[in-house]
Amino acid sequence: MSLVWSTTFAAWCEPAPLTLTDAIQLTLRSHPGVAADREDTIQRRAERRAASGAFDWVWFGESGYEVERSPLPQPNAIAVQREDSARLTLGAARQFRNGASVVPAATIVDNENNTNQTDPVSGADLGVQIRIPLLRGRGTEHAGADEFAAGFRAKAAEAAYRKNVERRIFATIASFWNCLAADRILDILADTEQRASEICDIVKRFVDGGELEYAVLAEAEGDYLRKRANTSTGKLDLYSRRQFLAAAIGMKPGESIRGPSVRGEFPEIDTVAPPNDSDRVRFVQLALSNRGDYLASRDQITALLVQLQKARNDLRPRLDLGLRVGFRGLDESEHSGRFYQSLSNNLTGLNTAVTLSMDWPYANNARKGEWYRQRSVLKEAEFRSQDLANSISSQVLITLETLVRSVEQYDFARASVELLASAIRNEKRKMVEGESNLTKINEIEDQHLDARIQEIEARVNFAIALLNLHNVTGTLLVEEPDGNLHFDRESLHAMPDSANANNGNY
Repeated sequence: MSLVWSTTFAAWCEPAPLTLTDAIQLTLRSHPGVAADREDTIQRRAERRAASGAFDWVWFGESGYEVERSPLPQPNAIAVQREDSARLTLGAARQFRNGASVVPAATIVDNENNTNQTDPVSGADLGVQIRIPLLRGRGTEHAGADEFAAGFRAKAAEAAYRKNVERRIFATIASFWNCLAADRILDILADTEQRASEICDIVKRFVDGGELEYAVLAEAEGDYLRKRANTSTGKLDLYSRRQFLAAAIGMKPGESIRGPSVRGEFPEIDTVAPPNDSDRVRFVQLALSNRGDYLASRDQITALLVQLQKARNDLRPRLDLGLRVGFRGLDESEHSGRFYQSLSNNLTGLNTAVTLSMDWPYANNARKGEWYRQRSVLKEAEFRSQDLANSISSQVLITLETLVRSVEQYDFARASVELLASAIRNEKRKMVEGESNLTKINEIEDQHLDARIQEIEARVNFAIALLNLHNVTGTLLVEEPDGNLHFDRESLHAMPDSANANNGNY
């Protein structure tokens, strides 16, 4: 089936009904939200790579040639003094994660003067400059903080992406089953409408034959029109459910004019034993061990903690130790090769230099303000993470209870359908014998209709509750060894395994 339907084509050609597998595949392939979430993870990985670029080797160079002319006092053999100077610098620089930096470089300067009696001179300076922070900027907690924080944010984005995909898959499957339920409820409503129409025809024949009063026909026709209104409401509900499914699978404007039809079956309802307190605790722990949004919040807290440690380090004065070692060379040859030969001729050294540099803002308000801000941001993230954990716990407990109650509702509704069907047959028999009336039959028919709808709704509630238990515990997707995610079809039929839940504190 083509994924893109033109408006004209879709207007006269009804696409084939979707299976549940089709709906899931379309969600993962076509939903713009899934693609947007994926791009967010790419951006976070790119930020991590950009942060690591601070520790790349950086090559640099500079070259120049300068001619300077100056007038000389007279009388003089030369009226204008000319100085030619060529300069070349090549080097590299690197910042290390422990805060130190190193800059090896070589500089060559060639000077020539038309007034000097000496030969032109080329001088070279080869050296390595090392800077070691002793207070502010020292250690990986400062220099590597941005990279570490970006790494945890990327990890958080991956976890959040997984949860977002789970959330969209859950929305798609829930919408699929709601469509299926609305379709079957519409069949029930249409059936009751048809039977009401048949009753009207029967009553009309009795009225025409003078065996019943006209008021009985008016009652039958009113009931028929009421059931036609119910059918119309059912059609609207089905159309709405299809549109929700269309949005869930990512259908574009023009593709979802009618909305997708569906085909399939609800999962079989199995008896679910009421969970005890120990079971509830394990499922909550399972959720906190697997939920991508909660894991993302913890990774975000770790990233903020790294940034707070950097801000704390920034409160210190800056005291840097500088070391420089190198050699110097000289070449006075008259040919142009002297420029490069100065790198190896007449070398002297080892030349050394040691420096200490310091700065210390006395009030230090800028860095103190940043530290207070970072601390507050961290606390806010911790509070929100705890709030999320509380919410997840409530979601798990409510879903467990919903799962148990939906089985009860189904059993009650199914028994009610059977009993009310028997009651209808009995009332019809009594009506033939003159012991009942149409009003009583319509009353029981309405109860039977409600029970049939409740039976379908109970099946939907069970299916969605079972799926939602996987959703709220973060077990809807399974991660392969290569890191890829796939939908666990067992989540449609079985409860998640809570035996391997992390028993740590959250």
